[in-house]
Amino acid sequence: MRIAFEAPEHTFLLSDFDRWHFVLNNWFLAEDEEEDQAFESRQHSQRVVERSWKRIFDLEGGDPDYHLKPFERSYQATLWKLEWDQVREVTPFTAR
Repeated sequence: MRIAFEAPEHTFLLSDFDRWHFVLNNWFLAEDEEEDQAFESRQHSQRVVERSWKRIFDLEGGDPDYHLKPFERSYQATLWKLEWDQVREVTPFTAR
């Protein structure tokens, strides 16, 4: 189903959709190729990996040659809770 709704802008959390996959796959999210190579060359704790994940919220961060330019990226918006009174329309959806 497709849900159309209205919610206040401040209730959304925006993140970089492609970089979110680093979190899902438990990978280190480097800012650029140099940092990635430095990370790969030595052992790091899980804590270092998890701290790198905060970068998914920096929508303009990272080397554009390594992570795409900001206007080429895909973003996702999530919100904690959707109230029934915010729903405007519900329609069937079939993916292509």
